Amino acid sequence: MRKTKLNIFIFFIVASCGVVISQTSFDIGASHIQGININKAGDREFGETNPIGIEFRFNKQRTGEKYWEKHLNYPQTGWSISWINHRNEFLKHTIALNRYIHCVFLRRKYFNMYLKLAQGVMFATSVYEKGSDKNERYNNAIGQYVNFSEEIGLGITVYPTKKLAINLGATGIHFSNGSMAQPNDGLNLLMFNAGVSYCYGNAVEFLDPEKPEFDKRIKFNINPGVGFKQQNRNDNVKYQLFTFSLYADKMLTRVNALNIGLDVYVNGAEKQVASSYAVYAGKDYRRIGVSAGNELFLGKAGLLTQVGYYVYSPIPSNSNFYQKFGFKYYLNDVFFTTFTAKFYNLEISDEIAWGIGMRL
Repeated sequence: MRKTKLNIFIFFIVASCGVVISQTSFDIGASHIQGININKAGDREFGETNPIGIEFRFNKQRTGEKYWEKHLNYPQTGWSISWINHRNEFLKHTIALNRYIHCVFLRRKYFNMYLKLAQGVMFATSVYEKGSDKNERYNNAIGQYVNFSEEIGLGITVYPTKKLAINLGATGIHFSNGSMAQPNDGLNLLMFNAGVSYCYGNAVEFLDPEKPEFDKRIKFNINPGVGFKQQNRNDNVKYQLFTFSLYADKMLTRVNALNIGLDVYVNGAEKQVASSYAVYAGKDYRRIGVSAGNELFLGKAGLLTQVGYYVYSPIPSNSNFYQKFGFKYYLNDVFFTTFTAKFYNLEISDEIAWGIGMRL
């Protein structure tokens, strides 16, 4: 009964939004999703799962009003909300709200194929409870109720009529909290979807905007950030962390810039490690790394990807190499806000930071 009420509630939200946006080229849709859990065997203290659910989405076709839309072959952007029943007594249900982009790489009259990239937040109805590790099974995947959601997938949209679309696809989903709470083994799902969409508005006409001029000078980015981290499941303390990034970038195209710079990490959780173990006594808990990567400019948004290496790390980490993925929102030509996640080996979440910076 609770499941039915939730589905009805989400349906009316989608329907209401459809009325508001019906004057533009939008579509709304729903898909059945079902798949498998692909966590490593060592990460499955919760046991086996058979996830199944439903996804609603609001989708806008980009027509080239801005140059980056044409440069990316007129992608689709939108919002999705998904409910997943993991059919597992420890994991129970998750609800995720994501902002996504469909990068279309093959477009024909009656169908298109795309790469899906999405990021958002996930709410879990069941989390790890202290002391439950004494039981045979427990939820070692999720340590807090509010988490982060990332998706990457491939899909195809078929248009049997001008107003109706059939959607098929496969998506890899990752849920975790960036080590803000422990345990944080995360959930990794491979989900297949099949659904339909209804198209609102007039037929889409793709525009051909002129190439804008862009600044080819080297720009310098200053980006301090803050966050917090829990060291282990038996320690409920949230330790503060601070980051500072200084890097230079140079535009290579009108939407891409290469960058290289320096990162400084001051993590209170590592300070606790240094004070708790004799082998690390007296060692500096701070780390310094050099990093390089790319920024993709999508209007006021920037997608940052970087690979780094610690040149100073007295306390050993999971790896000297690290990866950074960030979202930047430009308030104006100089100031921006950031949300950045740091990983090891593309699978171990080390920290999450929020910040504000300048590009000069």
